Amino acid sequence: MSNSNVLPLPHIFRKNLGILTLHSGLNEGAILQALALSRHLARSIPGSQVEIIDFRYSQKITAYGPLINQRHIALFNFASRALPLSKNRMIQPDRTGLYQKIEQEYNLLILGSDEIWKLKYEKGWLGLTKQCSPWHPAFPNAYWPEKISIPVIAYAPSIGRTDITTIPRRHRIQMEKCMRHFTLLSYRDEKTLQFLEWLSPAIAQKAVFVPDPVFTLPLDQIQSFQENVKFRLMEKGINFDRPLLGIILDPSEETNNALRFFRKKGYQIIAFSYPNVQCDLDLSSEAFNPLEWMGLFQCMDICLSCRFHGCISCLMGNVPFIGIDQYNSKSKNTKIRSLLKTFDLEKNYFNEYLREGKSLKQICEALLEQPWPTDSISKKIDQLRNLSNVFAEKILNIITPEYETVRK
Repeated sequence: MSNSNVLPLPHIFRKNLGILTLHSGLNEGAILQALALSRHLARSIPGSQVEIIDFRYSQKITAYGPLINQRHIALFNFASRALPLSKNRMIQPDRTGLYQKIEQEYNLLILGSDEIWKLKYEKGWLGLTKQCSPWHPAFPNAYWPEKISIPVIAYAPSIGRTDITTIPRRHRIQMEKCMRHFTLLSYRDEKTLQFLEWLSPAIAQKAVFVPDPVFTLPLDQIQSFQENVKFRLMEKGINFDRPLLGIILDPSEETNNALRFFRKKGYQIIAFSYPNVQCDLDLSSEAFNPLEWMGLFQCMDICLSCRFHGCISCLMGNVPFIGIDQYNSKSKNTKIRSLLKTFDLEKNYFNEYLREGKSLKQICEALLEQPWPTDSISKKIDQLRNLSNVFAEKILNIITPEYETVRK
């Protein structure tokens, strides 16, 4: 969909879109996807008011704790100032009263993207299931509306590392009932599609693949941060005449072996977001806003990332990388693996828990020997942008069916 061919909405047709997502955590990727989605919809549906509903679970705020370093402060400030947050903020332990307020203020509710459907079940006394993780609000939570009078759209949601075999039958029935009310249903990765198929094959058939909204960010906006980031790296002693390896990793035997390999090759190792004693420069506590964070990847020659949006940043910046799952995932269809599969880059994937095939060091060796498929990645990004535009036009047609008559 080309915005140049879309007429501004007349005043009588203007609509308010509310986005309910994960936007308030101290996580670059969560803030990036919220920013990208809000901007994408604002561009795609001109004349409409797009807001991120500032709903926050009090237990998650407590779990995050105070802002303890410059990174936390930078992320908090960016989310507060750059995101189009609703004027009213709701901080509470559950979703009580949420949908009534949404119905009063918005014409359409968009859920997503990110891991809004991530849940964690544990076995309690007598084998009963419990949900007590502060990081995973118990089902049914805000992201599973059952009764709401306005259209609801799921935009590229993910279930993350949820183990669907732990979901009780009563919750499965309730989830399936919830899905029936969605006007549009989409998914971001294969594991989420499998979850929808597990709930109901009929529901899964209605769902379409929609890429993470970060792919819709204009490349020139991201590149504009690169020079400033490069200057800051030079001030910290980084020599751009030597190759740079950017890492977002937790230390382990596999990752340490890989870093020793790159160090022998003359690489300077720079750690983002997570501290790592194997690095030459630790930026894990430094003040980089999410767009500057993407600019960091563009300054690297190679990256190793266990973060999903770190991998997307490499793809957007044309930086060779290896995507790594480090978090005890038994699934072969994690969000990182699904992303690499989309770009035909599965050979650059490593799962530290499953330990399939080659070691991480061997994958690193192969990465240096093989040319990076710049052209095919660029074409795939264009295809993903087009899918995002097509889905946005479906949203436009739902929220303003009268607009089709005006445009014609």
